Amino acid sequence: MSNPLAKRAKSVKSKLQSILTPDQEQAQILKEITTKVQRIAFFMRKDLDEQKTWIALDKASSMIEELSTTALSPKNYYNLYMLIFDELRYLELYLHDEIKKGTKAIEIYKRVQFTGKVLPRLYLLVTCGSVLIKSKEVPVKDVLQDLVDMCRGIQHPTKGLFLRYYLIQMTKDKLPDLNSEYSNSRDGSVKDSIDFILFNFVESNKLWVRIQYQTPPANLSEEKKKQAKMMYQKERAEIRTLIGINLVRLSQLEGVDISLYHGVVLPKIIEQIIECHDTLAQQYLLEVISQVFSDEFHLKTLTLLLEPIAKLQSEVNIKNIYNDLIDRLIRYSQENPKMIPNDVDIFNVFFNSFQSVADTCSTITRYELLTILHYILKLSLSLYLAKLDNTEKILNSAKELIEASDKNDPKEIQEFYDILKTALEKYNNANVILEFGSFTSSINLLPYEQRRKIAHDFVDNVVKNATIISELDKVKKFLETIQVLLQDSEDAPPYRKDDDYEQSIFESEQESVCRAAHLLTSPNNINESFQILQLLASSFGTGGERRVQFTVYPLIFIALKLAFSIQSHQKKKIEVPFTAKKVFQFVHKILSSLKAILPEITLRLFLQAAQASSKCGFEAITYEFMTQAILAYEEFIVVTNQQYYIISLIISTLQTIRSFGEDNFSSLSNQCGGYSSKLMLNTHQSRAVYKCGYLFWADDVIIEEKKKRKKESDSSDSSESESESESESDEEVEKTVTIKPYFHDSKRLFGCVSRAIRVAGSSMEPAAMFELLFEILNVCLYFFDKGAPEINADYINRLLQLIFQNKKENDFKFSQLVSHDVLMFFKSTIQHIDYCKKSGPNQKQYSEIDCSQLAANLD
Repeated sequence: MSNPLAKRAKSVKSKLQSILTPDQEQAQILKEITTKVQRIAFFMRKDLDEQKTWIALDKASSMIEELSTTALSPKNYYNLYMLIFDELRYLELYLHDEIKKGTKAIEIYKRVQFTGKVLPRLYLLVTCGSVLIKSKEVPVKDVLQDLVDMCRGIQHPTKGLFLRYYLIQMTKDKLPDLNSEYSNSRDGSVKDSIDFILFNFVESNKLWVRIQYQTPPANLSEEKKKQAKMMYQKERAEIRTLIGINLVRLSQLEGVDISLYHGVVLPKIIEQIIECHDTLAQQYLLEVISQVFSDEFHLKTLTLLLEPIAKLQSEVNIKNIYNDLIDRLIRYSQENPKMIPNDVDIFNVFFNSFQSVADTCSTITRYELLTILHYILKLSLSLYLAKLDNTEKILNSAKELIEASDKNDPKEIQEFYDILKTALEKYNNANVILEFGSFTSSINLLPYEQRRKIAHDFVDNVVKNATIISELDKVKKFLETIQVLLQDSEDAPPYRKDDDYEQSIFESEQESVCRAAHLLTSPNNINESFQILQLLASSFGTGGERRVQFTVYPLIFIALKLAFSIQSHQKKKIEVPFTAKKVFQFVHKILSSLKAILPEITLRLFLQAAQASSKCGFEAITYEFMTQAILAYEEFIVVTNQQYYIISLIISTLQTIRSFGEDNFSSLSNQCGGYSSKLMLNTHQSRAVYKCGYLFWADDVIIEEKKKRKKESDSSDSSESESESESESDEEVEKTVTIKPYFHDSKRLFGCVSRAIRVAGSSMEPAAMFELLFEILNVCLYFFDKGAPEINADYINRLLQLIFQNKKENDFKFSQLVSHDVLMFFKSTIQHIDYCKKSGPNQKQYSEIDCSQLAANLD
């Protein structure tokens, strides 16, 4: 009759189990088994300490029997295995000591074969087999073969896998190998070790693959069985090292040379990888091969190693396999550049493998293919940087992948962009990049933002490295490549003036373009340089006002530089295809076309062109440029402050020009005076008018250089040859500076200064009036020093008296009327007059100037 209490306890336990999660249930089962194993292990060790060998072996058998459980997941089974493994190692050490005392290892080995249960018997056989190998009573190869064959007796996936893992662990230091004590004609050779490990590897992998198909315990509900299967698959991945350890042992065999690896080891591994048809196994094993075997082996067996990739399961992450292997080879090539074999074209091996994958793997995505291409590109750039054909192949293949789809995923676009960026950064030379036929067309396949970004990177690369692009065809290609920066794109977002961030990026792009433009030239070819200049004008002209306001500057200054270069060639009697006049005509055409939309910018550039043409001796062209600047001022400059600054700029430019005849110079000077007198504000008008005074008392500074002998030598004929060889070093350059009148008109100068004084005196603000009068006083002193007859001591005394009288009328101290800086400026002027009275070349003239009243009232 059954016990009701026992039934009730069993029912309660079953209900408790039904509310536990799979992890909790696994932990509970593991705890129960672990407790039992620890108890048996305690008594086994006790028997061993008491020299009860056979009884201890029975205890060991009972302990190992716990590994027969099917209730544990692979991960928890591993925890149980490690506990029992430690106890079996203790048993092995004991048996080894017994052999030393005289016990025959072969007797123990035969005795454990009578163990009743299969699993305990095989674990004990492996343990005793390890001792038997050490004893050398039997040839090592025979023991290894016996053990690996008998392990076939366990076909349960988890149990069999851990048994074979135990086998490889227990024999790792006992395999016949080069320079090993177990390597001889009797015990075997490294070939026997290879066969042993490969056989164990194949069988282990088969068992590992089968784990995913094992059935959870029958007492679980359907839901828990489903959860258990998912957990098995996850934990199967966590115990993958049980398979990889076989390949690690193979890689550690010193006797495995490239011949054995290529002819025996790798083919067998590859065969198993293909035949297992398991995604996880294929992925993991190829990664292990890449990691554990030497790079020298990989370089010699690349074709064989990459062969299975096209035959893998569709879910295998192929790009990671390429990445791992390529990363290793790149690091190896950097550390050992001389070890790269010349007889193996590594790039072509990888590229052919890629093509095979692309052709045969229908499930692989474009993103994955682009990623693989990127890896291969990095490899090629690291190993074969000078082989541009390799990079061209990659770029063409990547381009074809992008063109194959009407709509590309953002990840694909980013990877494509990264490929182009990698090539750009690695070559770091725009002339090399422009050799690639597909680089420009590839950039044009990118969306606007990426296209814009890489174009900016390209331009910055040119600027950073100061790369001169001198060939016309390459310049065309360069401008086509960065077209997104030179003109509006159809796919660009609408322009917003209030977007400060966008504006800052835009300005940065245009500044880079302007810097790069100066590097687009053919220094030794005037004609080609001019063609490049015309090409730049054509490209920049499509950019609209928003861009031209930046790009017109380099365009004009490059042209002016070319004009100077032509002049220099002509002075050196070097033949040129045309004169600088043609370049100035080009400049005039460009600026005239932009005058209406960019009046101030073109005006300033007209003035720059005038200065340049003046230095080249073209009076008529210079006059035209100055006239155009004045016309632009008259027609477009209407803001009061802007008018003053621009007319001041025109006056200053005219002051620097010395190529005009009297009529042209006088005409332009009169126009400047006329516009100055029409300025609205008194301060602006007064300053502009007195600046015009400099035009009517202009000097020309002429610097002449002459070569002169440092010393005369009356040496004898015997030393004449030495003197001739050193003649250049005996010469020094003597510079003479001559100042000649260029345009002097004392009356018109007097008129300008007098008008400036009148306008200043009419100012209603004392501070502004005194500041202007102080400035005009300095102007008068300048012309007084230059000897202008109308600006004499009497005139300066009258100006000083005017200043004093105005101060007296305002009944304030200077410090109350003007700023500190202005007052210090005036004090310095008075001190200068006092100084010149006491010393200097014009002491006599200055003695007639009386500033005593002001000197006594400077505060």
